[in-house]
Amino acid sequence: MVDFLTYSLQTMKAIIYPKPHCWKYQDTPTPQPGPEDVLIRIKSCGVCATDLHIYNGEFISRFPLVPGHEFSGEATKVGDKVEDIKVGDKVTVDNAIYCGNCEFCRNNKEHFCLNFRSIGVTQNGAFAEYVVAHESHVYDIENLSYDEASFTEPLS
Repeated sequence: MVDFLTYSLQTMKAIIYPKPHCWKYQDTPTPQPGPEDVLIRIKSCGVCATDLHIYNGEFISRFPLVPGHEFSGEATKVGDKVEDIKVGDKVTVDNAIYCGNCEFCRNNKEHFCLNFRSIGVTQNGAFAEYVVAHESHVYDIENLSYDEASFTEPLS
């Protein structure tokens, strides 16, 4: 018999796009933070036109994918090298991840990054109970509501 608590920590509910024009609500493994990462329990997640373009197969995303890139939540677990974020902090995330090493990144043109990644666009995102993000992309939002904080991506 599977212990419910152990099972619930190992899996989470998520909306997954297995292929274009298809979505499923299902159990999936809960992501685990690395030493410099933060595990975030999603409290608010926006839906935008990018999510629709991904669903329609009109974007750079690969399938299967958990979408959702405009979000906020509560830090529930932090890696042992994380210094600025604590368990229980209200947070939001910069979903755009630049490599910092390519010619464009080295010349302050990160939006042309050759190795660009994005939470909820090129890697699993926040249409789920949890998401993992590197500490350098996680921001404390103690003075904002979760819903307000989920607008930081579209407003920035």
